[in-house]
Amino acid sequence: MMRALSAAALGLLIGLLSGCGILYRSTIDEDEAAERVDLYVEEAMGALPEQARLEPFGSSTSASCDENRVDRVTVDRQFWVKDLPEEENEQTMQMIYDHWIDSGYDLVSDERPRDVRFHFENDADDFKMFASENRSGDISIGAVSPCIWTEGTPRQR
Repeated sequence: MMRALSAAALGLLIGLLSGCGILYRSTIDEDEAAERVDLYVEEAMGALPEQARLEPFGSSTSASCDENRVDRVTVDRQFWVKDLPEEENEQTMQMIYDHWIDSGYDLVSDERPRDVRFHFENDADDFKMFASENRSGDISIGAVSPCIWTEGTPRQR
């Protein structure tokens, strides 16, 4: 009897939440997510010497984040940081790190000194930022959005 009541209550709660749109709340759309990803990278680049420039690393991607829905994606962009002396990579990485700390983002992981790589997250919007230096001395920087609806709201099924 108690199990049946619990199941009924849970079903009612899910129904109410679904009907109110809470389970499928709107998000920013794919274009807005791409703009915000670019903004996080550009802001970090503002902490670097003026001659630093970005070069796209691979292609920008919007990857599905829900195997049951093609209209739920994360937007991911990565870039090489170019035109800075390789012998200053440690300082360059520290400038990016300091910028994200000063911006109030949460440090998710810092794999230094074993690997020169760290990840941050903005608690306010769940965007993640990352920077790393590969074994060849190349620095990359990027950001990824949380899972969003491509159009900002779920498509009707």
